[in-house]
Amino acid sequence: MPVSSSGGYDLQEFDDHRDLVNQSALTWMGPNTPTGDASHTGQLFGLMAELLHKMDEVGQIDYNAASVLRGRNDDLDIIGTDENIPRKPATSATVYLQIDADPNTEIPEGTQYSTATGVVFNVLDEAMVPGVAIVKDDTGQDVPLTDDDGNELGRVSVQAQADLPGSAGNVGSGTVTDEGGSDGTEGIAGVAQVTNLEPSTGGAEAESEVDYRRRVFEYKLAKSDSTQDGIEAQVETVEGVVQCKVDFNDTLETDERGNPAKTTHAYVIGGADQDVAEVLATSVGLPGHTYGEVSRTITNHAGQKRIINFSRAKTQTVYIQVNLKTNDSFDTDNGPTNIKNKIIEYDRTLKMGDTLQYSKLFEYIWQVVGIASMELTLGTDKAKMALGNVEVDDYSLAYVTADDIEVILND
Repeated sequence: MPVSSSGGYDLQEFDDHRDLVNQSALTWMGPNTPTGDASHTGQLFGLMAELLHKMDEVGQIDYNAASVLRGRNDDLDIIGTDENIPRKPATSATVYLQIDADPNTEIPEGTQYSTATGVVFNVLDEAMVPGVAIVKDDTGQDVPLTDDDGNELGRVSVQAQADLPGSAGNVGSGTVTDEGGSDGTEGIAGVAQVTNLEPSTGGAEAESEVDYRRRVFEYKLAKSDSTQDGIEAQVETVEGVVQCKVDFNDTLETDERGNPAKTTHAYVIGGADQDVAEVLATSVGLPGHTYGEVSRTITNHAGQKRIINFSRAKTQTVYIQVNLKTNDSFDTDNGPTNIKNKIIEYDRTLKMGDTLQYSKLFEYIWQVVGIASMELTLGTDKAKMALGNVEVDDYSLAYVTADDIEVILND
């Protein structure tokens, strides 16, 4: 019977189906009916059992189709789409670029900046470099920002998105420093330098079935878009968003974290600012107020405007050095890349505020075949690598890219 006594689907083995067909043949056609494969009738019964087994497998798939935890492929996509949680396609990484340039220099939308290895980023929104920027000198005094020739400069922060989707767009901090992009142009006159103070985030291949099932299930658990879990789940559907963490202040006073009374403060990593704001506008119902340093104006279908605020959570770059001794089964061509991928696999399980655990790295790295022994050092400063965990605050994420990992093979 496909449906078990406990109410679940009980898929039978092929041999069970063959026994069922053979027993039915003996019952209906007589006890002397040949049922073995040596006879034509037995071969026919084997074909009937095979068809019955295939039908049973289809029945199980149909039985599981409506379940998030058991549905698969297109069935899972249908469940997610019904919940307005589509599967994420391959996404492009986003990053904030700090541009130092002559005051009043215009940075057009689409301006390209790249890494030395050719990963290109496009500026998402037009920006204007304001007046002379004031920075701290080595003694802590406020001084005008200048170039090497003493010319005063302004400073502006712009969001940019990787030209191509995929995890290759997740580059380390301080790597997006080249003006111009894939077309070989020299950049914009008046720009002195550009850099990314934090790594780019959100670049990923198309969402796997395991990750998509987890996200749909977490959304269903959230119950309502307007709850803390619901808002986080909705924002995490935005292309390129890595994580969202929501902080509520439901009191009539400013709380200890600086959130004004009756506000919703979303901390977001990844995704384009406007896309994040659009989702927050539908998730935080009126008259709810949002708070944060990023501000975007959203216009609804009736033409009414609403200001949405949120914050960009900090990604704390973690540098890792792996010293290895290997044996003959180690793949010298792909092994170092496999080790980096395993480290990143662990890192992507972390949530904002989670500690990157030193011991957990060993668990993942040992999964690579051919390692005889290893030593690990890590830290947030390349000059101060050590043994031990890396801790971050509640609204920061310990983040590792391939650029931040050094694998050293020792004889």
